[in-house]
Amino acid sequence: MDCLQREGYTWTVLGCIPTSPGGFVQTILQTIIGVAGGIAFLAFLFGGFTLLTSKGDVEKIMAGKSMVMSSLVGLLLIIFSIFILRLIGYEILKIPGFGG
Repeated sequence: MDCLQREGYTWTVLGCIPTSPGGFVQTILQTIIGVAGGIAFLAFLFGGFTLLTSKGDVEKIMAGKSMVMSSLVGLLLIIFSIFILRLIGYEILKIPGFGG
């Protein structure tokens, strides 16, 4: 079924998204969190690559360790932000369609 034929959906640059406030926020948050997680994963891989190719250079080792730790902290922040948003949005404020 085409996006324009479905009730309550519209076509945007991000694809077919719902026009209801809860569905719209959920779609946008999923997109942002997915992009942020992908960036953190790529930073983790780049930090590991820097560690592997450091050839014993102390500065490169420290830079690689720093990047790996920063990306892990970033991933943890993303995971906990999802938890906090669902706790506040769904459990406390009872926003319909927010993450139940």
